[in-house]
Amino acid sequence: MDFRDLPWTWFADAAALLLIASYHWHLLRQVAQHPERTSIGRNRITRRRWLADVIERRADILAVQTLRNWAMTATFLASTAILIAVGIVHFIFVNEPGSAAATPLLRAEFAGTKLFLLAGVFFAAFFCFAQTLRALNHLGFEIVVATTDDFDAVLRHLHRHSDNFTLGMRCYYLSMPFSAWLFGAPHLLVASVILVFLMQRLDYRRSGEVSVLASKS
Repeated sequence: MDFRDLPWTWFADAAALLLIASYHWHLLRQVAQHPERTSIGRNRITRRRWLADVIERRADILAVQTLRNWAMTATFLASTAILIAVGIVHFIFVNEPGSAAATPLLRAEFAGTKLFLLAGVFFAAFFCFAQTLRALNHLGFEIVVATTDDFDAVLRHLHRHSDNFTLGMRCYYLSMPFSAWLFGAPHLLVASVILVFLMQRLDYRRSGEVSVLASKS
């Protein structure tokens, strides 16, 4: 197949998806190799110190209150995600995207597929936040009864549940370029560039920023 025969929009779609995938691949490498440079890595260090302090001081009430606040946030985000996902699916079946659709947006090429993918992003977000809530119920018991011998096991559970929360938030972030995709490939590419720029500012410590964690290490 001659690549010149392919629509240029396919290249724009591929470039946008490759940009997002490459960014997260690089972010995962930085988290593994230089965690202090990333917000994810610094949060993991903070959680480790928080858990050690809670177990050492037996600050059970503080632990339960912190987990409760975490659970409230995850509940709100999970509820919002499932409502949006179900709403998109309902919208698809009611309006039937295609050449005979009422609006130009639904008459666009692969409009139905794009809407299903957008719904899938929110379903994935719901699943991640639901797993966070499921785990927090058990984590509260673990932290309250944990001893110093159980520290590593409880910390692994804490990191795993936090990772689920982070993945859920990433799904929310991805919903922005996927929503822009409904208007065409150029919108997807531009939205992906903007998203990567914003995430870069959120995920990495900027030069000159004082690290409290480094000063206490």
